[in-house]
Amino acid sequence: MSWSQYCAELFFMLGVTWSLGMASLPWAIAIWVASECVLAQVSSRVLKRATGYTFFDQFRGVLKPFFVSLVMAAAVIETRRQLPADFGPMLRLTVLIPLGAVVFAGAISLLDRQLVGDFLGFVRTAFARKWKRTETR
Repeated sequence: MSWSQYCAELFFMLGVTWSLGMASLPWAIAIWVASECVLAQVSSRVLKRATGYTFFDQFRGVLKPFFVSLVMAAAVIETRRQLPADFGPMLRLTVLIPLGAVVFAGAISLLDRQLVGDFLGFVRTAFARKWKRTETR
C-alpha cells in the first residue's frame, strides 16, 4: 500500500472521528468499517490503474471457489448436527475434515474443470522441480 492510501485512510478516519466523536465502542467500530470501505475504493482504483482490472474483474475469479466453499460449509455443518452427541472433538474432526475436503474437491471439479486442471499442472511442475533437485544431488 502506498503512503497516499495510508494518508487517505488516516484523514478519513480522523475527520469522521473528530466530527462525530467516539461516544462508544460501536461508534468506533462503525468508523473503522467506514474507513476500510474508503480504503477498498482507493485500493480498487490503484489496482485498476496498475493492471486494468475493473472492480468486478478483481472478484470474478473467486465466485466459483466461494460458492464451492459455501457448499462445503453447509455439508460439514449439517453432518456435524447429525453426529451422535457422545462423539468427542477428535472423533468429530476425524469425520468432518475429510468430508469437507471430499465435498470441496468434488464440487470444484464439477463446477470448474479448468481450475482443477491448472492446479494439477501447477502441482506436477512443483514436484517435477523438486524431484530434479533430489536426483542431481
